[in-house]
Amino acid sequence: MSYGYGHPYPAYAPAPAYPPAQRRSAPPGVHVLAILQYLSGAATLAIAAVLGWAAVVVGNGTYDTAPSGPYTDEILDNEGAAILFGVIAGVIAVFGLITIFLGRKLQRGRQWARVIVLMLSLLSLAGVVASVAINQRIDVSVAGVAYPVLCLVLLNTTAARNWFRYRTW
Repeated sequence: MSYGYGHPYPAYAPAPAYPPAQRRSAPPGVHVLAILQYLSGAATLAIAAVLGWAAVVVGNGTYDTAPSGPYTDEILDNEGAAILFGVIAGVIAVFGLITIFLGRKLQRGRQWARVIVLMLSLLSLAGVVASVAINQRIDVSVAGVAYPVLCLVLLNTTAARNWFRYRTW
């Protein structure tokens, strides 16, 4: 017999389930990868800026690219070289912006960004393995393995998987 002093909830109603505290920030490993993505994107944009500057210099005629000789008609003139540098700079700038965008989406916990970075890391590792198989040189490939392996390891920790799946860790 109960006089109202006992369990605060009746027997027929379950106690309310309080969700675990939500973390507002990504785990440290994801932050490290996002910062590396930001730095990589900034470096790519700097390269694009240098190529854009080269396009302006070549287009203005400050630097003469057209050689003199019997086959000068087959070589690009200054305008063609400037356009080529400009197009290459634009493509590289787009890749730099995509890199920064992926870094931000990793930090925000988007699963599709994690999948894209994991796939690109696997493709990069496959390229390094193919390069080693073709060239028979391992010394250059060590640097090419470090970043993709770091991505694969840090994006597959329990905290990172929980961050991308449940937005908490």
